[in-house]
Amino acid sequence: MTASDHSSALFERRAGFLEALSARNLAGAVVCSPEAVTWLSGATIPTQRIMRDRLSMVVASVATGSVELLTSTVEVNMATRQTSIPVGSYVEFAEEPIVAGVRRLRAMDPKATRIGIETGYLSVDAFTRLQAQLSDPIYEPLGDWFPQLRQVKDTYEIDLLGELGRHSESIVADVFAGAYVGVTERRLYNDMLRGVHERGFALNHATLSSGANVNRSHHRADETPLSPGDLVRVDMGVSSGGYVSDIARMAVVGEPSARQASRYRHAVEAERWMIDRMRPGVDVPDLFRQWRQRLDQVGASTSMALVAHGIGLALHEDPQLQRRSVQDLRPGMVLCVEPMIEYPDGEVYHIEDLVLVTESAPRYLTDPAGVEAITVISGGSA
Repeated sequence: MTASDHSSALFERRAGFLEALSARNLAGAVVCSPEAVTWLSGATIPTQRIMRDRLSMVVASVATGSVELLTSTVEVNMATRQTSIPVGSYVEFAEEPIVAGVRRLRAMDPKATRIGIETGYLSVDAFTRLQAQLSDPIYEPLGDWFPQLRQVKDTYEIDLLGELGRHSESIVADVFAGAYVGVTERRLYNDMLRGVHERGFALNHATLSSGANVNRSHHRADETPLSPGDLVRVDMGVSSGGYVSDIARMAVVGEPSARQASRYRHAVEAERWMIDRMRPGVDVPDLFRQWRQRLDQVGASTSMALVAHGIGLALHEDPQLQRRSVQDLRPGMVLCVEPMIEYPDGEVYHIEDLVLVTESAPRYLTDPAGVEAITVISGGSA
């Protein structure tokens, strides 16, 4: 992946977005979610996610064929370094950000009357203020079609997501390789964090748990020491350029018991079974029902309401494979498949891989060999 590849991908996305707006008789649009801004501009503005009112926006005009990035004055320098499209600014607190966005679009095209707004992210209060201050345009919410544009990934995105997933696998493998009886969860978590930073990434999310903690959702690693026979569960992902990964891996301290080996093998078989069916045209609700039936057959259950989810600029993107799914799988979608299995005695088995939907058989973006057998952590102490 090169800077040229990225630039070409961004150019194609913006052209496709303008074409989609024109097809819906919209003069232009103002989009403001962090995911949409990065997808169209290539810029990742950190404050967008932690200071919701400080909007960064992509402003697109169909008449002029131009796309610009509009951000707070304090973010202009950062934005300019990250994008090749023009960057404008508004003064925070002096101007309503979304109003400034629409005014910029009207400056680009004074005749713009039907304007698309990303109301899925914009707050109701901000949209109300927009209507009060600029009442003459007709505002059209960008419906489901807009986020669906991002669901099918381009080649640049597929390559990047695969790279992030494989680095995540490597980081977890290194953590397991350095683990031993008596080491604490917190020490292993810190090892994982160091591995992320040494590879030049940011940590997007991470959960590391062992023993009785493996069935605790989003457990915060603590001073619990690893003991012989403990299961160890890691669910984590790194991020780069706004894109994220998401994998889950399991280990056992010492050789697995017959029960643990059997249950882990069932988890692998369940993941393989699910991945093999990730094909265009599959009946997703029926697939989910079959998955739950498989759990019943082995006396297990799951607290998760889905078995797979899209990934890209957000950790969970559509499509999400659950009992009420209405979206079809399409070639180019990247999904995280994670059949988490829970047993009445508290044991949890959770593996997760990145998979690309193709015209035919799905393609792994992470290494399926990495979960073929549960990782064994040496029984010796440091």
